[in-house]
Amino acid sequence: MIYLLKHIRWRMDNFTNMRIGIYGAKLGAMHMMNWIGRHSRIKKNYVTFLSNRRNDLTGNFEFVYNELKQNPDLQFRFVLSERETKQISIRDFMRIGYYFGCSKMILVDDFFELMFMMKRRENTFLIQLWHACGAFKTFGYTRLGKEGGQRQDSPNHRNYDYATVSSKEITRFYAEGFGLSLEKVVATGVPRTDVFFDQDYRERVVKRFFERYPKLQDKKILLFAPTFRGNGKNSGFYPVEQFDVNQLYQQLGEEYAIIIKHHPFTKERHKIKKEYADYIIDMSSNSELNDLLFVTDLLITDYSSVVFEASLLNIPMLFYVYDLKQYVATRGFYYEYETFVPGKIVYDFGEIAPAIQKGDFHQDKIDQFKRTFFDGLDGQSSKRTAELIYQCLEQ
Repeated sequence: MIYLLKHIRWRMDNFTNMRIGIYGAKLGAMHMMNWIGRHSRIKKNYVTFLSNRRNDLTGNFEFVYNELKQNPDLQFRFVLSERETKQISIRDFMRIGYYFGCSKMILVDDFFELMFMMKRRENTFLIQLWHACGAFKTFGYTRLGKEGGQRQDSPNHRNYDYATVSSKEITRFYAEGFGLSLEKVVATGVPRTDVFFDQDYRERVVKRFFERYPKLQDKKILLFAPTFRGNGKNSGFYPVEQFDVNQLYQQLGEEYAIIIKHHPFTKERHKIKKEYADYIIDMSSNSELNDLLFVTDLLITDYSSVVFEASLLNIPMLFYVYDLKQYVATRGFYYEYETFVPGKIVYDFGEIAPAIQKGDFHQDKIDQFKRTFFDGLDGQSSKRTAELIYQCLEQ
């Protein structure tokens, strides 16, 4: 019966070109409030933060807000939710529609499909403060014809007035991925990376970490931070059986403690043996990845953009890529993987422990990598981003 009802609704949706049901009602409320917002006076001092990635003021949003809040003339509005789009509350649907319609400045930090369902009014600005550094895995319109990529006729991403990136080297890739002209991609730097140039912040984070985990004080910290497989938020996964964290801890002879930090899209978790629970800790659910890098002595990853942040701290890196050929065929990269990554590549789990024991990390690659993907190594990315926002507000 449930299947039959869903099928009937699907047929009706297609026949009427309307969404029927609770989600349809939410969209209807959003469009109504968007119409009201677009037909009311522009709120020239409104800066609205919209995110479907996070439900708190963190990441790039936090650093940009800290810069902008020094201006008493600005008013800030926030609609932040990490829920799946259909699960966002109707109240937030309405707020998204209204603020999108009347705010002078709208800031986003990731793909947010609702923005591309609504009309933009003239004399407002939409800036994408993309969450990731550098250019690694292909995305957006670069992936035309591939699973998970955009369609040629898709409206997604194309209505940004500007997108901010970490260096001029990669502006062409983001222009392609977002379907934008080159001048709309601006190398301000990534605001959240400013913390890596703040020595006081680093000392506070390290002190707080070891106060919470005193048994790790005399250990080297190995951070395992892979990216997800799959096509996105709803299908992301990591095959945890490919990385036997208990076996690796045994092989390293207790010299290292291991921290696990999976991508937010990944729901799978490693089964940690009880006797190792003090030294193998899964922090996937409750830790800021940037902060973990301050205590990291060695990073093991694969295709994650965390390599860019790690390079700012000159952290040795090991790349465990058991599925590289498949990943290249289905996802792809902007650069040739083997010559691009700033560390040693291993293809089999059995190669990891010997490489660590030998200290074989190809660390000499890091400096050039860092200078390619970051223009301003000065901790001023938030200020440059705020300057771009002010330029738009003055128009």
